[in-house]
Amino acid sequence: MDRPDTDKALHALGLMVREAAGTDRALAMIAEELCGGQYGRLLIAGESTSRVIKVCNELVDAHDDISKTLKSALKVLTKESESLFRVRHRYVHGSWAVDGTTSEPQLMLTKRFQAHPNFEKFSIAELHELAAKFNLMHDRLMDWLLQICSPGYQAGDLLKAREEQLRNLRGGN
Repeated sequence: MDRPDTDKALHALGLMVREAAGTDRALAMIAEELCGGQYGRLLIAGESTSRVIKVCNELVDAHDDISKTLKSALKVLTKESESLFRVRHRYVHGSWAVDGTTSEPQLMLTKRFQAHPNFEKFSIAELHELAAKFNLMHDRLMDWLLQICSPGYQAGDLLKAREEQLRNLRGGN
């Protein structure tokens, strides 16, 4: 891959960050709902996404009124969310060179107790793919939330509606 255009790289990064924020908000909404009261927001306000995920997992375990199937489904979603956010963090917190100072775009990443940074390839395609995965994760989380707080809601209805919407945007294909 040739060096990416800075504008394209920044656009892809911004798109991914926006979609990640939507996923983060969906997780917060689940935590708030699981708290069962108007003060649930206080538990997670200003917390990191990893903390919100932990709160979701702890709260869902405490609910006797949520089926084991739905509890398990949320745990799968939160685990997948954690993986997505780890990749997000590489791009957001890593230093990246897209200005021609290296022969290929790279992310410079540092880790605790590591003397030298790691260098990984920078990928606009990966940013776009990650944005799409965050978008889908948002919808999957909202689908889960609707199952526990909207009587009569059928699992998957939101996802089916979004698929139809995407088909229509693509011209009915």
